Amino acid sequence: MFFTGMAFAGLSFYFSSSGGVISDFSSSNASAQTGLIQKREVFVFRKGPVFTASIIFFSIGLVLFLLLISGVIPPAG
Repeated sequence: MFFTGMAFAGLSFYFSSSGGVISDFSSSNASAQTGLIQKREVFVFRKGPVFTASIIFFSIGLVLFLLLISGVIPPAG
């Protein structure tokens, strides 16, 4: 749960934001190929229900993972 939550939180953060490093890289790459200079985009993050749910899933997974590592929850089997 912990690692799945971390992956989904990272992916939802990546796909729900605009601007930033990746946008700057693609703009500079296009500028180098075409010679046209584009305006720089400001980094904007839109926190939606998918990101919030993945953070909650990540937090629950982290708590359960820590309880498993500390021995409070016995391993299965």
